[in-house]
Amino acid sequence: MSAILEAAARRVAVAIVAGLPTDAQGRLGEQGRKIRSLLRAVEFAADIPVFTVDEAFTSAIAAAELADAGRSPGRERGAVDAGAAAAILRRFRDGGGTAVGEK
Repeated sequence: MSAILEAAARRVAVAIVAGLPTDAQGRLGEQGRKIRSLLRAVEFAADIPVFTVDEAFTSAIAAAELADAGRSPGRERGAVDAGAAAAILRRFRDGGGTAVGEK
């Protein structure tokens, strides 16, 4: 949690957006519930809003985008993770985020 808070403070963030893992039906499993609990604590400690976005298929989207660009997703795990993060932010921008305190 401290790394998230430090990064937000360094960047003078006004909000935090995080991917939330769900199953194919959009339900939270154990990992999703743990992450949401952590994000509630982050929101309280940071005193800025925290939003979650369904991260389903974002890695697959990122891998496809890399492959389309002629790159190898299997060899560029960091690029896949960065692309998945970008996909999460696009979903948030397009209205797909939920405030942590809402659920």
